[in-house]
Amino acid sequence: SGRLLRSFGGPGDGPGEFRRIAAVAWDAEGRLWVAGDPRVTVIGSDFTLDSILLLPEGVEMLWDIEPAGASMVAGERRWPIAGPSIVLYDRSGAPGPILMEVPEVDQLPYVLGEYRPRFAASGDTVFAASSTSYPLRTFRLDGTPLDTFGSRPPSIGEMTYPEMGAYAGSRQVLAGEWLRTFGTVHSVHLLQDSLIVVEHQRRHPEPGGIPPWSYYLDLYDRWTLE
Repeated sequence: SGRLLRSFGGPGDGPGEFRRIAAVAWDAEGRLWVAGDPRVTVIGSDFTLDSILLLPEGVEMLWDIEPAGASMVAGERRWPIAGPSIVLYDRSGAPGPILMEVPEVDQLPYVLGEYRPRFAASGDTVFAASSTSYPLRTFRLDGTPLDTFGSRPPSIGEMTYPEMGAYAGSRQVLAGEWLRTFGTVHSVHLLQDSLIVVEHQRRHPEPGGIPPWSYYLDLYDRWTLE
């Protein structure tokens, strides 16, 4: 049991080499999609290298990927910093519609550090959120916006933004009070094509609290969004 089938990796930018792995996902054909930077490596169901998709110039990194139909949904960040986005790509790696741009605030680095694109895909529908937004949004794979769903839970709260330059260079020490004022959406999952699971977290409201944050799960019916 536990027999090794194939190994990929190693330093460099050659085929099957990774400087970093940010996310992995399976598609309907049994292929493994591996998001690194600055590309996506597709490994076939026979564990041989299938293809490599180079990301467009300016894409600094991918946080997550998910094959969906003839598309690939990706959470990306561009450089120079333009804020994270949830973007549709075709299977050749060509970018398509931007489903959702995660807002930035004056390019404050400690604020941008809290932003992450979160999503799950099913059929021709994408369920999307930024890490600091609630309710969630739904989109078609052609970029058409659909509904929003979910009520802001007590753990999320409204974000308040510090003045420009506050906490600069010492986020972990001086921004502690600010970080405790809001919660974040940590992940979005779709189970058995019928149940949407939203994981969110809240920093401990009291200074020095242990543990420093707590986690929550919200469950929604995929078809009624209730």
